[in-house]
Amino acid sequence: MEKRLLLAVALSFLVVFVSNVLMTKDVKKAPNKRPPAAVEQVADDVADAPVASESVTAKSTAAVVVPAAENLRDITVDTKLFTATFTNFGARLKSLKLKDYKVEQTQNSALIDLVTVTDLTKLPLDIHLFSTQKEKNLTGDELYNVDVDSLDILNDPANNKLVFSYLTKSGLEVRKIYAFSNDRYNIDLEVLIINKSADRFIGKMNLNWIERFSKNKKDRAAVLETFAFSNKEVSRVTSKNLIKKEQVLTGDIKWTGFSNKFFIFAFVNQEGATADTSFYADNLADDLFLFRTTTGKLSIGSDETRAVKYNIYLGPKLSENLKEYKVGLQSAINYGFFSIISIPLMETLKFFYRFTHNYGIAIIILTLIIKLLFFPLTQKSYKAMKDMQKVAPMINQIKEKYKDDKERLNKEVLELYKRHRVNPLGGCLPMVLQIPVFFALYRVLLGSVELRHAPFYFWITDLSSKDPYYITPVIMGVTMFIQQKMSPSTGDGVQKKMMMLMPVVFTFMFANFPAGLVIYWLVNNIASIVQQGYVNKNT
Repeated sequence: MEKRLLLAVALSFLVVFVSNVLMTKDVKKAPNKRPPAAVEQVADDVADAPVASESVTAKSTAAVVVPAAENLRDITVDTKLFTATFTNFGARLKSLKLKDYKVEQTQNSALIDLVTVTDLTKLPLDIHLFSTQKEKNLTGDELYNVDVDSLDILNDPANNKLVFSYLTKSGLEVRKIYAFSNDRYNIDLEVLIINKSADRFIGKMNLNWIERFSKNKKDRAAVLETFAFSNKEVSRVTSKNLIKKEQVLTGDIKWTGFSNKFFIFAFVNQEGATADTSFYADNLADDLFLFRTTTGKLSIGSDETRAVKYNIYLGPKLSENLKEYKVGLQSAINYGFFSIISIPLMETLKFFYRFTHNYGIAIIILTLIIKLLFFPLTQKSYKAMKDMQKVAPMINQIKEKYKDDKERLNKEVLELYKRHRVNPLGGCLPMVLQIPVFFALYRVLLGSVELRHAPFYFWITDLSSKDPYYITPVIMGVTMFIQQKMSPSTGDGVQKKMMMLMPVVFTFMFANFPAGLVIYWLVNNIASIVQQGYVNKNT
């Protein structure tokens, strides 16, 4: 039984260890899916596709001409939570720096910038009107007129709208109206399409975001995840899979977007963007990924105006913020297979954090509560191990007596267990039940932005990263050794030596785990030592 338990636990933690190593490695660059000459045209070419189901291919050879520097304007929007910079070239988002999140955990570190692309032709929040009649783009790489040079919403919250406008050669006036608030990671985008021509416009509109894969291990996951919500369920595809095959969804899509390890980019469809929509995501070339949402059919007569609206969330993956949209956007936060356990654990940690203002203390409280919940099972486990220790000499006698008759040996051992009311599996149950909790907490600590750069005390300044001096893993290994010495064992000499090696193995495995997870296991071990001491004294 001890051999099986050892194997099960070792394999379980090996899975966590390997996944931790893989998640911190850089994903290899994917080979170009298109000829090099087409790569430079990808932002312009992508917009030519009228519907999401069509393949993304190079359709033009003329290079996109970026206007002269003297014609380019940057417009800065300053709020309490972020500073955004837009360019009049395409009325695109050029930069969005989050004031509460730094790249590194140092005083002089740069702020996180959610815009990873620097090429003006590939910047986010790019829109393209496609005419199904003329089969071509009517908007895209133009210089928009803009009404202001900057918005200081921090000091003037009422003046919160940024208006870009452009009149196409075909007589369509396009207005991109961005609205901001001081206390939300939200940008409301309203696109007004005013038909000033004599002809009816029939077509669709694309909203594009091209994301560059970042290799910053500390702040962005090695794998992006794209998501879309339709038919009351979330569809997810990782960038690893997007390299192989694009993601295409059509229908009544409520929201779309993508996320990395800590930050999320979500587009909630509003007026004019909800019915018969589509979502398309694909790996364009090397480390570029396209995310595009497309409206349903737009039919705008002469002198008519059509509005297409989006609520855009650009910020940290905070469930309380995403819940405000009331469309289930919080379900985009993905803890994987153990989400059913991870989500309650995270909510519990946040509850205790409100009182302690320290996630390390919150983890300790959570550990003790989990220990109390498992207390009855643990007591039975310790009693079962004691009972097994008492019958061990009799089991050894049976093994010696029937060593040449395996069937009889197993029968006699089972009869012995029945007579003495011993459950050989009783000692394993608490450990087995705690493994899912361990994995769930691991996902919480590794992927929750609340714990990113969250300090504990002394040398532990980031609970989501490993202990820089490996002090807590070593202490944890010592507590495991003490626990092994205190626990009754029924194995032979070889098995006992193997079990005594477990603290060493676990110490090395935990060395690269998040410090918060090591604290959880360390506190759990200390509580187990106290409980084991009580059992040994009273039985």
